[in-house]
Amino acid sequence: MNTQKIADVQWTKDYDQFKILEYNREINEGQIKKLITSIQENGFLLPLLVNQDNYVADGQHRLEAAKRLKFEVSYITLNIDFDVLPYIVSRVNECSKNWSLVNYFEMWLCLQKESYIYLDKLFKKFIRFDSFPLFSKFMILGGKAMENFKMGEFTITDSYKKRIEMDLNNFQEIINFNSLLKDFGFVFHQAVANLVLHPEYNHEKMIEKLKENAGSLAKCIDRVDYSIQLQTLYNKGLKKNKIRITKR
Repeated sequence: MNTQKIADVQWTKDYDQFKILEYNREINEGQIKKLITSIQENGFLLPLLVNQDNYVADGQHRLEAAKRLKFEVSYITLNIDFDVLPYIVSRVNECSKNWSLVNYFEMWLCLQKESYIYLDKLFKKFIRFDSFPLFSKFMILGGKAMENFKMGEFTITDSYKKRIEMDLNNFQEIINFNSLLKDFGFVFHQAVANLVLHPEYNHEKMIEKLKENAGSLAKCIDRVDYSIQLQTLYNKGLKKNKIRITKR
């Protein structure tokens, strides 16, 4: 990766010279408003990071805020090959509270990364896109896997695909079991995810319990309460192989 510095900090009001990467996250108006206030109070403090062709690797929100205020912007130019830019975007935003897993996902999906295309198909089949935290639970994104996911290096083996698709099929069968459960909503989905991901979970056993006692599940607003109900239903009549999905 070539990131040799070719210029010091420069200043300009020629906003049109900068190019926005199509795979970068969409402009967030809430963030723009915060930046406008900050620039008005403190000036334009943090330079944009651009490559030699003026593609913005970091600072598209700061650029937009300055443009609306007609403030001069500072920028630093680095010699960065175009195909390396997404990795720079990922790295500079790794510690940003404003970048979510969804933002990383959308970027690498736009760049046609194979594993992210596969994930997108699973989204469309099983879970609403706005339920990404729930989906990440199924993908067990933690530690090195999380870092790889953000950097566009997330891969999925065929054996893991079979496992995740089985877990998601089990999840889908429970939340769509009847009209009552379909109406329970997102916190219920979270509890169901915890259930089907339990290492000792037996799906056939759970479906049998639902056929016999689905009416014992009551609507509530707390994930833990749903977890207790599911746990109680699953363990009903069992002397061994009981499972626990909540500490309460």
